Amino acid sequence: MVMAEKEQSHRLSLDERGQIARINETKRGNYMGFTLSSLAMLGAIFCAWQGLHWSVSLALLSLPVMATVRALIKNRSDKPKA
Repeated sequence: MVMAEKEQSHRLSLDERGQIARINETKRGNYMGFTLSSLAMLGAIFCAWQGLHWSVSLALLSLPVMATVRALIKNRSDKPKA
């Protein structure tokens, strides 16, 4: 009986560590996405301020916009249907 309790305790601790790792991975991805999108928007603002061709600013702005659209579509498709 003690062996079964130890095995269950070990399994629960492994599950908990796995959940914590997934949460940390998600946070890291969100931070990296926010940073990349912010840099792209700041680059677009800088290009517009410097008077560069409008297509450069448009290209830099398309990155965060498309990333947001992709995240929204993925989020919608991940939800279970009622």
